[in-house]
Amino acid sequence: MAVVGFKRGSRYVGGYVGSRAMRDRWVGPKVEALAEGTRSLARVAGKYPQSAYAGLTQSLQSEWTYLSRLVDGVGDHLQPIKAAIRDSFLPALLGLQKEEITDEFRSLLANGVKQGGLNIRDPVQNAARHYASSSEAGVTLVASLLDHTVL
Repeated sequence: MAVVGFKRGSRYVGGYVGSRAMRDRWVGPKVEALAEGTRSLARVAGKYPQSAYAGLTQSLQSEWTYLSRLVDGVGDHLQPIKAAIRDSFLPALLGLQKEEITDEFRSLLANGVKQGGLNIRDPVQNAARHYASSSEAGVTLVASLLDHTVL
């Protein structure tokens, strides 16, 4: 006789399916690891600024974007990453005091390199948009598979 188990949530295809409370418990350690990774890169940014910048924009930024694309409502949970960027990473990278990183300056740094920024995006501000675009793409893909049409 098979034993049936019940779960309130579980990791699924890199994301999370389940209750909001269990999702929040699952997301917390992931966000803290990303925030700690950002603070670690800040510690090396003074001596190796390009390596720290590449680590943030090409690795950690991709990880929190992936999390944002998979988990609905994760934006508020990404606040520790936003704080680590503003209070630790940017001051270390640019050789400034954290008080010198104003809201206006921070938003300029989020612009793409061709627009004069550093392409260091705000994880909280972009989370809802990432989830929405991922959901829309999923709907299009599923429709294409069900209807046997070319994507």
